[in-house]
Amino acid sequence: MEGEAKSLYKQAKEDMEDKDYDKAIDRLNRALEIYRDLGKQKDVTKCAKELEKAYEKQAEAINKIADELFKQEKYEEAINYYKQSVELIKETSKKKDQSKYDKELRKSYENFAHEINKQADQLKKEKNYDVAIELYIKSIDLMKKSYNSDKVNELMKELGKTAGEHAKDINKQADREFKQKNYGKSLELYEKSVEVADKSNNAKLISNLTKELYKNYEVLAENLEESAEKLIDEDNYNEAIDKLSNALRFIEKTRDDKKVKKLRKKISNLYEDNAEKINKTGDEAFKRKDYEKAIDIYHSSFEMAKESQNQKLIDRYRDELNKSFEKYAEVVNKQGDEAFEANDFEKAEMIYIKSLGLATESGKDSLMNEYSKELRKTREKWAEKTKESAKQAIKDRQYEISIRNFEQALEIIKRTEDEDVIKEYLEDLQDAYEDWADKLNKRGDNAYDAKNYEQAVELYSKAFDLIEKTEDEGKIKKYRKDRDKAMKKLT
Repeated sequence: MEGEAKSLYKQAKEDMEDKDYDKAIDRLNRALEIYRDLGKQKDVTKCAKELEKAYEKQAEAINKIADELFKQEKYEEAINYYKQSVELIKETSKKKDQSKYDKELRKSYENFAHEINKQADQLKKEKNYDVAIELYIKSIDLMKKSYNSDKVNELMKELGKTAGEHAKDINKQADREFKQKNYGKSLELYEKSVEVADKSNNAKLISNLTKELYKNYEVLAENLEESAEKLIDEDNYNEAIDKLSNALRFIEKTRDDKKVKKLRKKISNLYEDNAEKINKTGDEAFKRKDYEKAIDIYHSSFEMAKESQNQKLIDRYRDELNKSFEKYAEVVNKQGDEAFEANDFEKAEMIYIKSLGLATESGKDSLMNEYSKELRKTREKWAEKTKESAKQAIKDRQYEISIRNFEQALEIIKRTEDEDVIKEYLEDLQDAYEDWADKLNKRGDNAYDAKNYEQAVELYSKAFDLIEKTEDEGKIKKYRKDRDKAMKKLT
């Protein structure tokens, strides 16, 4: 064991001379562990000293890459490298360097925050307020990491001002729609104005806009109640209950318990007085094979029966509802069969999902099992077809298209929840990542040999991003080393 430790130490010294600090750190850590196990305190001290030096040198090299990226105003990338240098220097006793690197990291966060903030300002000028607000929030999150509280407060004020102004503008649009009795549109805008106002941290504004939103809810509920009364006069109880149920949903949002209780009572009384008439319309819809309409009617009957706590009616309407779900599921499933036969697997999947959902609602196990198998078969065929396209793209040297197809095939096959098949598709995708990464890395080698370091960095970076997805630690380490080697040439 001592011989192995000596060999590791010697190789690490050579790595240090070659400036391969990453490899040196690995060897010295292994050597240090052996010396500690053997109780060789003198060698432990010597090895630990050399290891600290390796950490310091690696931190310094990574920090220089970060400095270069910072000069190029590539702050997001610089942050990643500064973070690495900070973590590395923490392994040493160099407090001064730790402070310096940490300060540089915080400065990168600050500059990146300003960059994002400028983008937000531009979007605000272009009146693209929604995206601008999201960017202001991002800039604040970044600035918090710089620990500059004054700057954070400045950005928060800017966000508050923009969000407040935008919320007021939306509210004015809502008022215009409300006056024109476009209540659906006004409701959408009132809700959005409150959502945006929440980001302003202006409590008074939020309160005022919320009151206007609640007013809109009440007006919509009143209009629905008026429509329901007309329908009742026409003996159209099912649609009347539907209108009243929608009105109830709006009233519930106002949190006015008294009005909620009153409307619930009105719906319950209407149902109890006209239960048979309401259900008869469901029977008529079922006979003419309008199963979707029958489901709506039977569902209303079922829910109202539950509220009245009439078990006999509950059981009867549940049976009628289940029967409608079953028939409707069969109709929808036939549409899925047609799409499958036409090899339109995406459409078939969507339809089979619907038919399976309806079969599940019917509670009929045999139907659920049958439709589940059809859905799975569709996904398998779709994934297989997509994988074939990916393999053809490789033959055509269209590697990026190939990867997109492999990724799509994997996402499709995951929905089958067959772990063995999923593993097979994942391996195909990782092979594609590796193949394209290898080719990019070789092109990076060519650019590096030609001293075109900027292009080399671009190619090595793309290769590294791909190889990371394979989770092959050996190759990840190699590609990172190649990328960093080229980065150092730019410093």
